[in-house]
Amino acid sequence: MNIQNLGSLALRLAIPAMIAAIVLSEAACYDPNAQQSRIVREVEAAGSGNISTYTLPGLVQWFSHRPDLATRVANECRPIESVAGANWGTSAEGSVCYAASKMVPPAPMIADQRTW
Repeated sequence: MNIQNLGSLALRLAIPAMIAAIVLSEAACYDPNAQQSRIVREVEAAGSGNISTYTLPGLVQWFSHRPDLATRVANECRPIESVAGANWGTSAEGSVCYAASKMVPPAPMIADQRTW
């Protein structure tokens, strides 16, 4: 076996391995239970489309254009988050809640009315 055959063999093994890695990583993003969440259904109905196809930065960007929805969803998520399991943050609902909480506008500052 010469060097050229080894390179060809490595290439023939690398391509299926790369395809398998891509397929597995895409499957890891899919949450089959996403539609069971009222919060996920609410966000999808608001125009996001299929939440299972979003990345976390994509959700944050989407919520950045909808601060009222982000505030409402973040408020709905607070009681769920306090009792959720350890893997909830990686679920579709957990991702939606995290993204919404990051895009909630800050509370308005109330100035001290004293004069100096």
